[in-house]
Amino acid sequence: MYTSADYSHVKKIAKQSETGPATTIISGLAVGMYSAVLPVVFIAFATILAFL
Repeated sequence: MYTSADYSHVKKIAKQSETGPATTIISGLAVGMYSAVLPVVFIAFATILAFL
């Protein structure tokens, strides 16, 4: 999914690569963190629920 030129994430990273390597790395890390959002939210919710 993240390697096809049909997706906006790939286009965004390609556009950032025109400005330099640092922005490419930051943009790539940001896209990679999207996949971690749901598990982090779920774990935080479960921790709060267990605490209560």
